[in-house]
Amino acid sequence: MILLSEEELAQAEIRLGGLDCADCTATIQKAVQAMPGVQAARADFGTARLRVRFDRGRVSLEDITLAVRDLGYEAEVARRPAEDAMPVAVRPWWRDRVVLTTALAGAILLAAWLVGTAAASPAAAVLSRLLYAASIVLSGYRVAWRGLKAMAARSFDVDFLVTIAAATAPLIGQWWEGAMVMFLFAAGNAMEEVTTERTRRSVESLMDLAPLTVTVRRDGKEVRIPAAEATVGDVVLVRPGERLALDGTVVEGRSEVNQAPITGESMPVEKSPGSPVYAGTLNGTGFLAVEVQKPPGDTVLARIVDMVSAAAESRASVERFVDRFAAVYTPLVIAMAAGVAVVLPAFFHWPLARAIYDALALLLIACPCALVISTPVSIVAGVGNAARRGVLVKGGAALERAGEIRAVAFDKTGTLTAARPAVTGVTPAEGRTPGEVLALAAAVEQQSEHLVARAVVEAARAAGVTIPAATAFQAYPGEGASTFVDGIRLFVGSERLFSRLTHADIRLWRAAMEMARAEGRTCVLVGDEQGIMGMVTLADTMRPEVHDAVSGLKRMGIRGIAMLTGDSTATATAVATAAGIDDVRADLLPEDKLHIVGRLQDEYGPLAMVGDGINDAPALAAATLGIAMGALASDTALQAADVAVLSADLRKVPFVLTLGRATRRTIRDNIGIALALKALALVLLALGHLTLWMAVLADTGASVLVILNAMRLGLYRPPAG
Repeated sequence: MILLSEEELAQAEIRLGGLDCADCTATIQKAVQAMPGVQAARADFGTARLRVRFDRGRVSLEDITLAVRDLGYEAEVARRPAEDAMPVAVRPWWRDRVVLTTALAGAILLAAWLVGTAAASPAAAVLSRLLYAASIVLSGYRVAWRGLKAMAARSFDVDFLVTIAAATAPLIGQWWEGAMVMFLFAAGNAMEEVTTERTRRSVESLMDLAPLTVTVRRDGKEVRIPAAEATVGDVVLVRPGERLALDGTVVEGRSEVNQAPITGESMPVEKSPGSPVYAGTLNGTGFLAVEVQKPPGDTVLARIVDMVSAAAESRASVERFVDRFAAVYTPLVIAMAAGVAVVLPAFFHWPLARAIYDALALLLIACPCALVISTPVSIVAGVGNAARRGVLVKGGAALERAGEIRAVAFDKTGTLTAARPAVTGVTPAEGRTPGEVLALAAAVEQQSEHLVARAVVEAARAAGVTIPAATAFQAYPGEGASTFVDGIRLFVGSERLFSRLTHADIRLWRAAMEMARAEGRTCVLVGDEQGIMGMVTLADTMRPEVHDAVSGLKRMGIRGIAMLTGDSTATATAVATAAGIDDVRADLLPEDKLHIVGRLQDEYGPLAMVGDGINDAPALAAATLGIAMGALASDTALQAADVAVLSADLRKVPFVLTLGRATRRTIRDNIGIALALKALALVLLALGHLTLWMAVLADTGASVLVILNAMRLGLYRPPAG
């Protein structure tokens, strides 16, 4: 075995066109995989993509695309819009060559029928047959070419079966049937192509959000360049109303940026120097100068598109089952067709023409297209819908599991709360005022970077108090800090800090501290070496949408909703009560959360764990479905769970669960449509009432219905109220 270096191997993605059903991608994959020098090939119907890994010394990318085109399909190397000179134009369906050709074939078919029924002369019969033949050729040349190529590649796909049926029908005098079979099949294919392409474009349109060119500041001048040529460190100038092309940090200007295309947030986000901004978002009324932080191909938007494409290609369990079923069903029905054509005339004196006709009908019934595509088109539509709302669902299996969830567990800090404490009250000692206590606390804390310190300073500034100057700051990790103000040493911190470093009598404050802690608040004492001047209480701010999210889960019928946290029982209970959560598990270590997730799954069934994607990684991995919140700014969070919510909006949790349920229903309905029409066709065949064109409708018509039904998921919104 020869091992190739990375320099010798290449990977590429090829965009496919002209796909009718999953059989097409199977034919392409098999043919490309057999090419010398190709290490691996994976063609996916849902995304119309061929991913190939090959030895560039033995085969070129051009050879691979030509091989796909030789099979009768369209193929072009897929590029990000940022790498293209011009955006790809989408041709309207009524101007598509295949649609126009099929429409012309239908007109000729109608003319042939009119000629054949209007006159009974030999000349009219000959003209009618010529017109039928023209209709067959016009609508079927593309189908026949692909069918013969598939046969040469030892893949007897639907194109080959339909070609055999359409070509054999005239030989037994069924010109109308042969032409009708080929026209209906071609028309169905055209409809499938148009509808599936719309679904695929809804996913690809995410990448179109980023503009192709940017204005950068170089050598004191403004230069317009392709976005792909921008480098890390460039300063991009974004004017009012422009979209951002790259990820970066604001270095100049202030504005509000609409991040809805990325995060699904309904309101614009204020941006100022130091704020992160992302490709694909829309600048408001202000001017921004943005320093590029990531290469063009590594933006959050680019990673989202890559992850959505990969998600659409990952297979749900029901899809794997359908593939196994089709692998048995198709050869079985083909064998039955061969038996009908040979056994009935030979042993049961069945008319040969009738036996061949019924065998052809069975061949057409053998096509499993509608059944095979029932799942992937639903997954693509569902994943694309979620991505447009700022939710990344990592594959069909994850979306399928989202529809099974019966219980939800939330982390507290950073999930239900913003992980950003705020001052809730100031209690002064006798002879002091709240403003004085807050000012002294801020004097100590203004030199600290701790979250509590920031909250105290922000509260003092908001209250308009004057913060005195301080010197000789000293931090005591886990306890608090001290500094000197007007020659007096001040302390701000915990009960333990005052007990250790001062002579203050804390007993007078214990009742107030216990009451505050029972309400879920944090207590910070303020004083000097002789005594306590007051107390500041803080609490983590609850996310405003928490109650709506929990109520939405309850309306869905979620049986168990729990909160898991390492915080104290008192604080956890206060937060859970405000959120409407009854099941509280507090004082937990990460390993404790892991065990509790297992117990909750045993009690309720499939469970979703909602956390920040990093600290809760073990619990997220152990749950049936891991949902990482606020994943936009974290590469780790984007990879940490089955579902990544780019914003911190908890209402996305019930949305993705209801979308999962809707997807499961749609897949189930699609499989039911496909199997019901197949079963009806078999019954009609057994009763002697099935025509060839009806057999085509049983598959092609079912395929169109399945795709149209799946497209509804792209527009799905959870029920209100």
